[in-house]
Amino acid sequence: MEPLSAAERSSFIPHKGHEFVLTLYHFPSSCEACPRPLWHVFKPPPALECRRCRIKCHKDHIDRKEEVLAPCRVNYDMSTAKELLLLANSTEEQQKWVSRLLKRVPRKPIAPVVLNQEVRPTRGPRQTSKGDRRILNCC
Repeated sequence: MEPLSAAERSSFIPHKGHEFVLTLYHFPSSCEACPRPLWHVFKPPPALECRRCRIKCHKDHIDRKEEVLAPCRVNYDMSTAKELLLLANSTEEQQKWVSRLLKRVPRKPIAPVVLNQEVRPTRGPRQTSKGDRRILNCC
């Protein structure tokens, strides 16, 4: 990812690696932290959405410093990794966890999906080619 400018850094709320942006939902949307609706047609509650992983929650959860959200799964933060390693009781246990994680993380990046470039236009019921002079019955 590219480094963020000062204006971009001040436009989001950092929390557990998330980069939350203040937003309002006027269409059905749910909070990842609680069962309360995150939307309302006329007066929606203040909501936050992570720019990276798109997780959504009420702004109240972050304002109250509630520990209801998991860390951002898109953000890679070395300090978080170090904290998790410190939770292991011994060096051997740390190495065991690292080896387990290495087995689960793919060594090669996943190949991008290439879409079929050969797209043929389809004809609707009213569109005909020059050789096709059928009369369509409608209604």
